Order: sequence, then C-alpha cells, then structure tokens
Amino acid sequence: MATESRRACRMRRVDVVFGYLLKGLDRRAIFEAVAKEHADWKIRTRALDSYIADAKKLIAVAGESDRDYEFAKACERLEDLYRKNVAEENWRDALAVLKEINALRNLHSPIQIDLVDARRKLTELLVEEATRDAEAQTGDRPTS
Repeated sequence: MATESRRACRMRRVDVVFGYLLKGLDRRAIFEAVAKEHADWKIRTRALDSYIADAKKLIAVAGESDRDYEFAKACERLEDLYRKNVAEENWRDALAVLKEINALRNLHSPIQIDLVDARRKLTELLVEEATRDAEAQTGDRPTS
C-alpha cells in the first residue's frame, strides 16, 4: 500500500509529539516545531491538540506501569545500602539511609483518617454492643 493508513499516520504523529513532550516543549513550542520540522503534516490547531492529548495519555500510562517497578527498585537499593552501613557499623550513614527510606515510603506524613467513615463504624460498633447487652438482659429474665 503506497499511502500510510490514517491510524498509522496518527500514531506516528502522536509518537513525534510524545518526543517533544519528553523534551519539555510546551504547547506553543510543539506547534512551532511541527510547523518547522513537519510542514508536510498540514494540520490544524485542533488536530495537533488532539495529538498532544494522546501523547500525554501515553506518558501517564508509561509512568504508572514503571512507577511500581522503580519504587521497588529504589526501596531495595536503599535497604541494601542500609544493610551494608549497619554491617560496617557506620551508624551515621545508616541513619541517613533510614531517613531516606522513611521519606520514600512516606512514613513521616500524618495518618489520614476519614472522620465520616470512622464515625459510621463507631456507631455500628456501639449499636452492636447495645444490641448484645439488650439481648443478654432479656435472656437472663425468666419468661412467664
């Protein structure tokens, strides 16, 4: 087939815009780069905005899938460094690494509590307890 399909053409263009976004270009700079380097595209602003939106989605998806792996890798590297410092009895560096581990795992931030949910659960527990107490008291009375 001599010409590229519409879908393949769109994907190629989104890939180009993806590269521009990774380089840190903003919307205006991407428009300028496309006008200069890809004049053959002959597209309107709306189409390029659509390519930018699709490229941003690709970046978000790539970031999500890599984030868990990168987080685990960073944790393991720090844990290894911590073990080495403890084995060498290098307490100052071990403490510094431990602080870094805690920051990475967000252990210093306050615990977030949903008060509405906590209040609902507490109410349910109190009702259950009152019900059990009431049943126990009626169960102790002799029936006529």
